[in-house]
Amino acid sequence: SEEIEITNKQLAITRNYKLKLKEAFLKIDLSPSGGDIILNGKKVPPSGKLSVPAVSKNSVTYLKEGYFSQTKTISLKAGEVKSLSFDLKPEKGKVDIRANSTANIFVDGKVVGKTPMILDLSAVRHKITITKKGYRPVRLVVIPSNKEISRINAALVSELQARLAEAPKEYKNK
Repeated sequence: SEEIEITNKQLAITRNYKLKLKEAFLKIDLSPSGGDIILNGKKVPPSGKLSVPAVSKNSVTYLKEGYFSQTKTISLKAGEVKSLSFDLKPEKGKVDIRANSTANIFVDGKVVGKTPMILDLSAVRHKITITKKGYRPVRLVVIPSNKEISRINAALVSELQARLAEAPKEYKNK
């Protein structure tokens, strides 16, 4: 209940209401687990039940590194509970690895073959090492993408050449 006093001293009546939107709820099933949920532009924790504004369009995005993200738009009635499932598909990218000499290729510490080679890798950060006996290893980090082929052209340098290049041009006695 509300009391209003009407007088001739104050001609305008001002009221400030803070109305709470009615809620609806989403139960979200995630595959694979461990990604991020973005609800109406804000990151939310992946709890069992999400509270969303009722009678309005809600945008829910699920994303995880190495997978294609999915976005779904849903409108719910006040008090309604609805299930929403996300099943992300893995994103892979090609990496074309070449060197000026045949060399071993390591991906994340495991031998995968010799240069030249084209690999299909998940779209997450990978440590690539290219080695050959007597040569300085080439170490790179690559994040493959399905949009374009990542190309690595390693210039292997002999250990002697590498040391000579790193050495000072001249040495002086003090």
